[in-house]
Amino acid sequence: MRNAWGSFFLAVPIFFGFTLSGMEIVKDSVPQAEIIVGAKAHSAEKFAAEDLGFWIEEITGAKLPVLNAPSGTKKTCIYVGREFAEKIFPADFRELNGTDGFAVREKDGALYLFGPKPRSSVYAVSSLLENNTDIIWARPDANYGHVFSKTKNLELKKTDYRDKPEFLLHGWNVVAIRRDEPTAKWVIRNRGNYADQAEPKGKEGTLGFMEKTGGHIYWWMAHPDRYFKTHPEYYGYSKISGKREPETLCLTAPGLIDVAVENLSKRIDAMRVPPEYLNIGFRDSWNMCQCEKCTAPIPLADGKVLECKSLTPQEDCRYYSTRYLLFAGEIARRLKKKYPDMLFSGSGYFYSAEPPACDIPEFFLIGFCPIGGVDSRYPILSANQNPVWKRRLTEWGSRFPGRVWFYEYYRSYFSGYAEITGIGSIRQKIGQDLRDLKEKIKGPGVISELTPDSDRKFSNHTMKSEWDANTIGAWLIARLMWNPYQDLARLEEQFFSRTYREAAPAMKKFYELLYKAWSDPARKTDKGYSIFQAPYEKVCFEALCEAENLAQHPHSKIMIQRLKAQWLLAKSKAGVNTVPQMSREEKFMEPSATCYETSLVLDMFAVPGYFDWGKTVPPKYATELRLLSDGEKLYIRVDAKNPNAVFRKKAGDAAPSGDLVQIVLQIGRGRHSFTLDGEGNFHTSKSYESKPVLAVAKNKSGYQAVLALPFASLGIDLKNTMTFPSIAVIRRAYDGKTEEISTLSGIFPGLIKEKLSF
Repeated sequence: MRNAWGSFFLAVPIFFGFTLSGMEIVKDSVPQAEIIVGAKAHSAEKFAAEDLGFWIEEITGAKLPVLNAPSGTKKTCIYVGREFAEKIFPADFRELNGTDGFAVREKDGALYLFGPKPRSSVYAVSSLLENNTDIIWARPDANYGHVFSKTKNLELKKTDYRDKPEFLLHGWNVVAIRRDEPTAKWVIRNRGNYADQAEPKGKEGTLGFMEKTGGHIYWWMAHPDRYFKTHPEYYGYSKISGKREPETLCLTAPGLIDVAVENLSKRIDAMRVPPEYLNIGFRDSWNMCQCEKCTAPIPLADGKVLECKSLTPQEDCRYYSTRYLLFAGEIARRLKKKYPDMLFSGSGYFYSAEPPACDIPEFFLIGFCPIGGVDSRYPILSANQNPVWKRRLTEWGSRFPGRVWFYEYYRSYFSGYAEITGIGSIRQKIGQDLRDLKEKIKGPGVISELTPDSDRKFSNHTMKSEWDANTIGAWLIARLMWNPYQDLARLEEQFFSRTYREAAPAMKKFYELLYKAWSDPARKTDKGYSIFQAPYEKVCFEALCEAENLAQHPHSKIMIQRLKAQWLLAKSKAGVNTVPQMSREEKFMEPSATCYETSLVLDMFAVPGYFDWGKTVPPKYATELRLLSDGEKLYIRVDAKNPNAVFRKKAGDAAPSGDLVQIVLQIGRGRHSFTLDGEGNFHTSKSYESKPVLAVAKNKSGYQAVLALPFASLGIDLKNTMTFPSIAVIRRAYDGKTEEISTLSGIFPGLIKEKLSF
């Protein structure tokens, strides 16, 4: 935002290894150059030219003219775009061919900013400014997210270099809130080539991001609003309800692939530019069709057959992954005939994170998505990592080299407040993961989720609060996605010195203390460690206060103050889920016992917003948990409302299948699951080796149950906070005809959110 902080000057401009003289662009706030971009240039190249002019004016006060051809005056010409450079710098285009890399070249007194792709020019502009001024785009906020020094004179001293990314994919899937233009601009200024849904409506392609589309596109193939009444056979069959339901597709339905190809073709043909990639993914759901054909043995190429071992995809991921990828692969084969230059991808996600028993087309990529149970301290291929994810990635890489890319969650949050995560995972895991992806998996790249820098709410907090808490993380990850071989310590120093300036030493101290807490040997897991315990809380907060006092640049001070506010909020939230301890003489196993009046209450249940992320719906049937302990056991009382509840457990079934409550406790890598209903039907996961005590009582409004779990059986040590569990609860209200799935805090089933303390 222009003139937001007056005429602030840095006494000594920050330049790195530049010569003493350079190309004079502005002198005494008077333009000495002009920017040239072709009249028929791509919109991304036009944006690059305008962006260069905008920031030069912000820095110097001089407005450089943006023209379609040189004016013929003595002004230095800055040419933006491929058309001016292709014949002059053929060696650069040969070297950059097949990438969206860029070059900055000076020749005969003129400057050229270009690359093979239109977006390459945007990267060239931002790189030129970073290499010749002290600017940084630390976060997307248009008012204070950037920091730079004002000057009346600008010389460009680093004007002869080339850079290209290590990956074809190096971008962000901007989620939760659509059409956030500042976030899209931050992505492309920091060399991202994908920012799905972030550009403003009506301006798709303005910034020239990678033309990639798809994702959760089951409904692009056959949307229930259009087909369910006339073709219910296209949709998944549920053995619980005995009906077809528009929750997922029946992947063996006759004619469905023809319909899917037709509808996807219409989508592609309607796009301004055909996409470079089409991702044929599915919903955020474990649900799959349970009809006889979809669960029948699958013939394999080697003459063997793959049997379905369970109707629950979590228990037989390889079968369901094979079923999905046979379906998606056939769609890709048919579309490839019509769109021969297009690449296709499937989701390595939920059940399909497991490599299939079948082959996939040679042009078909997989977005490997390690969600749930990944230890943020260790690279995926580390011996210390969750062995399931290490095995899966190793198998994907060995069977399909060069075709596996990462879909990650480096910057996507689902907590009730923005957690201050620091840079531990970046130092110890993310950089090595990306190098392993390049060297061992030969993968084409990475796309991570990113929440926009917006004041709009998601869950019960704003997206902006997540940037307040973790600005440095997104900036560092963006650089590593371009090139994971960069010196991370040098990148950190660049961020600290440019973003915080005089306050850089104090902010560096703050993050080093966070890293020390994060890597504390006493921490047995990457989950649930507390930075608000001695000795870290006091010294971390002191470092933040010191940085706030030292900061002189208004934007630096604002970002520090906003981080400090998030620190105080996070501290107030820490320990909020404390389970009270009562006398052992209390009658804990009686659902109506008065001791539960003073228990920890967990009653914030909501129906997750599957199709509108961030928005949840209050459930029709309420659920409440009350937690107490006697110092040796954890007691959980469940109060489930539904006067018409139907309870089911068929012979041979492991778990109840009617109205039920599922409680999941996670400690480190281990998860224990307990499923109960109002009839006393009960199921525990294989990981829990003891026999829990359960008491159940029906009433007019539903049912109550009390579950007693010895701390020792869960691995909880009251003297070690690192063993305290996180809890997730899923409620299925069922009346024999309809079901309603609600979860604690409205999170997606399968995620773990709420931390317990004692």
